[in-house]
This record gives sequence, structure tokens and C-alpha cells, in this order.
Amino acid sequence: MNQEGVCQITAGVTGCHLEGSLFWFDDLHSPEICLVSHFPKESLPSWGAKLMVSEDLAPLLGCVSQTFWRHNPVICPYGHPFSLGSYEIEFLPAGATLGCSSIRMTHQDFSLLYAPYAMPDREDVIRQTVLKPSDVLVLVASSPDLQLVYSSDQQQDLYGLAGRCDNFHKQHGFYPIIVCDELGCAQQIMKVFGECGLKLGVSRQIYNLSKLYRQAGVDLGTSWRCYQRKYFRDRVLLVSERSLHKIKLTSSFRQCVIAVTGQMSLYRHYKLHGGFDGLYYLNYESTVTDLKAVISEVNPQQIILTGPYIQGYSQALSLQDSEFTPAYPNRQPSLSDLRG
Repeated sequence: MNQEGVCQITAGVTGCHLEGSLFWFDDLHSPEICLVSHFPKESLPSWGAKLMVSEDLAPLLGCVSQTFWRHNPVICPYGHPFSLGSYEIEFLPAGATLGCSSIRMTHQDFSLLYAPYAMPDREDVIRQTVLKPSDVLVLVASSPDLQLVYSSDQQQDLYGLAGRCDNFHKQHGFYPIIVCDELGCAQQIMKVFGECGLKLGVSRQIYNLSKLYRQAGVDLGTSWRCYQRKYFRDRVLLVSERSLHKIKLTSSFRQCVIAVTGQMSLYRHYKLHGGFDGLYYLNYESTVTDLKAVISEVNPQQIILTGPYIQGYSQALSLQDSEFTPAYPNRQPSLSDLRG
């Protein structure tokens, strides 16, 4: 690892590339082998690469993409390393949402851990996060505001939201609509609202994804059904933003719309342009505390930062002993420019 150029990472369209290999991480537009660590936030492309995904993520992608299974993806069980050429690859569970993974690769010259959603200190995770020591740690700078102080009790926030919806129903005779992320936020809301005795009508895609949570052994209660407008005047509607556009809001039908998201970039967009009657943020992205815990456990010689907010992450983690390298497209600007 002391030899320059042994392990080089360059940024792609949505992910990054391990130079000198056929392997791309989370770059769904890549023409070669794509190792997918999480459920994509953007619209799914026509699959061009050979996909390698975890055992939890495969059914989720198959649920939202009609062409996913036609490309014969490689399904990788957690904790079972396998060899591909001169590389050994292992998928490890990570993060709070179903399907999130870290990916560890070993080569004759180095070991690398790609961990964009590792949250080792979280207790309310689907699978407990697993990390392994590696020479190189790749982190994704995905949040525009690492200094955000979010609620320390997000469950309590959702209980408050449930109470707000119940009070609204008593005043107006119908419930608000809640716009939320289809994966993660939707299921957390469903669980809490069910505990509060509220019934939900959910959009088709949220319904299908939530059934996979149930199959994975996650208890989401029984108070939710697939949304049909004429049957759900006495239920809270839970929809994605794109599903909301299909609902005609009138003076007598769900005028109040509340947004809940686990993506800081989307939260900021909603705050500036959303026009919602309420806005809630549930943290599903790695905080500075999470990142420092990951670095401490992995103990890398080199940390590679990718993503759109490299500068903020570099400053927040500048006290770490490891060498920092930004993975900008075309390797611009230099690290000295970044810290200057």
C-alpha cells in the first residue's frame, strides 16, 4: 500500500471505479461489473453492467425493475467470500435499511472496504453492521450538511406525527397525506403508526417493498393496505413523491400533505421548494460520529472520499490519522486545493 498507484479509485456517474479492474461500485451506468451496495435513490437505468448484489437487495431491485432478473444478477450471501479472477469479494451487512451492504475486496497488494452506508453504532438496524480491517476505506460524501443536529429520538418524533394526524382527523374528518421515501422511512412510519392504532393506505410500490420487509422477518404490524382512493377516507395515505402527483387534491380530499425523508439533500430541497404542511427528517445517512466509528474499527492506511460533498467530509474528518484522498471525476481538484 505504500506504492503509489496500487489502489486507485475514480468517480463515475453515480458511483466509483477501481482502476485497473472491471469493478465499479454503485455506478449503474457502468458497462462492466457493478457491485451494488444499496437501493438506488435515482431512477433505475436499463441495466448495462453485470450486477452483483446482496441477498437482501436482490428481491428489492426485482420488485421495482421489470428487467432486473433478465440480466442474471449474481446474488451474494452475506459473510461468504468468493473469488473472481485475482480478487476476493465479500458482502457485509450495513445500514438501517433493508439491502444496504458494505463490500470488501482483497487483492495480492491490498484490501479495500467500500462502506457508504455503514452505521456501526445504530441499534435499530435490520441487520447488525459488520466491518473488517482493511488497508483502504472508501466513504461516500452523500450529505450536504454533516453538522445537522437531528433528533436523538426519532421514534418519539413519529409518535408525535401520529398524534398530529389523529388530531387533524378529529378536526377535519380525514387524515393528511404523508409523502415519504419508499424504503426505510415508509416502513418505520408504518410500524409506529400501527402501534398508535392508525390505519394506513400505502401506494403500490411501498406496499410491495414492505411485503419484502415482512418476508425478511421485520414486524410492520397489520394495519396497512394497498391504497385505493374510494376505500381509504379513514386511513392515513402513505405515498412516494411521484405517486402524490397522481392524486388529485381537492378541498374535500386530503389537502394537508406532510413530507418525511431520510435523505438530507431531499430534506433541504423540500424545505426550500416543497411547499409541504409539515416536514420531518429521519436519519438514514452516516453522521460524523458514524464515520469516525467506521474509521476506528477498519483502521485503514488510506481513506478515499467520493460523492458530491467531499470538502465538508474532509474537514469534518481531518483529525483522523489516515491519509485522505478525494476521488473527483478526472481527479480534480487536488487534495491541497481541497484543504486550502
